[in-house]
Amino acid sequence: MIACSSVLYADDIKRPDSYNYTRGLEAIQNNNMEDALTYLNKEVSEHPDNGYAFAWIALVRNYNEEYGRALTAANIAVKKIPSKDKEYKSFAYSTRASVLLNLEDTVQAVKDYAQAISLTPEDTRSYNARAQVYYEQGKYDLADNDYRKIISLKEGDVMGYMGLGRNANAQKRYEDAIKQFDYVNKLEPSYSSAYSFRAESYIGLKKYNEAIDDVITALGIDQDDKAFYELQTLADSAFAQTVAKLKVQKLKEPKESSWPYDLGIVYEKTDRYAKAIQYYKRAADDGNVYAMRRYALLHLSETAPQCNPVLGVRYLKRAMDKGDLPAKAVYAYLLDVGKFMPKNKALALKNYQETYDAGGKSMTWYNLMLLLCDQTVPGHNPQKAVEIVKEMAATDKRANEIYNSTLNEVKLSMPDFKDYIEDMKIPLSVRQNRPKIKQNTL
Repeated sequence: MIACSSVLYADDIKRPDSYNYTRGLEAIQNNNMEDALTYLNKEVSEHPDNGYAFAWIALVRNYNEEYGRALTAANIAVKKIPSKDKEYKSFAYSTRASVLLNLEDTVQAVKDYAQAISLTPEDTRSYNARAQVYYEQGKYDLADNDYRKIISLKEGDVMGYMGLGRNANAQKRYEDAIKQFDYVNKLEPSYSSAYSFRAESYIGLKKYNEAIDDVITALGIDQDDKAFYELQTLADSAFAQTVAKLKVQKLKEPKESSWPYDLGIVYEKTDRYAKAIQYYKRAADDGNVYAMRRYALLHLSETAPQCNPVLGVRYLKRAMDKGDLPAKAVYAYLLDVGKFMPKNKALALKNYQETYDAGGKSMTWYNLMLLLCDQTVPGHNPQKAVEIVKEMAATDKRANEIYNSTLNEVKLSMPDFKDYIEDMKIPLSVRQNRPKIKQNTL
């Protein structure tokens, strides 16, 4: 998740070095959030004035989407970290800003980023985070100012130039954007975001061949999410050219399963389901878990003329065995409603819960809540359902509505089968419109 400093002394400032605090930071470095919270909570129990520990607790709680508890910890950290330790005071403010953004309080978040910047004006991270907020608000001039500041501090870092280019794209100044991305390509030739964002510029100029080349380059580097999104745009705008170039790439790398998968996406996006199924199967049989899921969902959705639910369930299970959470969520739903397999709500509950616990909260919480409230289901637990709704209420509008209403004020019902399957295809959206971070974090 993050890399934390092991420095205990800075400018004559003694930072904590107690056993629980040190073990907590080590757990964070090892991406073990459960152990991190255990150690850090022990630390603040023994040393309630340790603002440093509260800062890290806030960071972990925020990562776990426990925003209320994250905000409480961040508030304590801001108060208790010594003012003379500007690095960690800045860290506390920037962490609280991140929590506030998740709680949709952008006004206070921007103020906190400003505080962080005032404490550590040479650190580019808070400038970059604040610029992102300004970008999302459409305040491109303010965002550009922060990106230019990043460039002045780190001329060789790509993020300032990427931000300027993305803002130019948002304002349809595509030629200006291309200049920024061209320069990024000189700085970091293997940075996929530069190609995927430049593809957006070329699409805006209707230079589809150049856009396709950039999308393929970005996909070839690391299957970049933004490139995948732009690929779907090209499927609509330049279908023939896109298919032709993907087929060439497939011939160049016959053992790479991502190219037939990408071809399947292009065919499915344009409602050519028979071809989509054909390419998904090739990729799935080569071990591509995303292709397994898409192949399964096409067969289950009854959209494709050659749909085969038996094959759909088979490949859904294969994707589950590979750890694909959306596939597991769909499998739970099929058990829940008795579609294509015998109804088994107890097993559905188990699979929903496992998916939720593994990180698939947004895709399972509602159906999980319904089963936990159903007294006919073995293992039902209404109190646990309330806890789930309370947890999700901070980020999900429907959960918030349920949590703040009585059950007779809110209509609760299973989602429609067709709608649920379509949702589980999880198409990429414009939320992918953020360059990959290329700098170290605290």
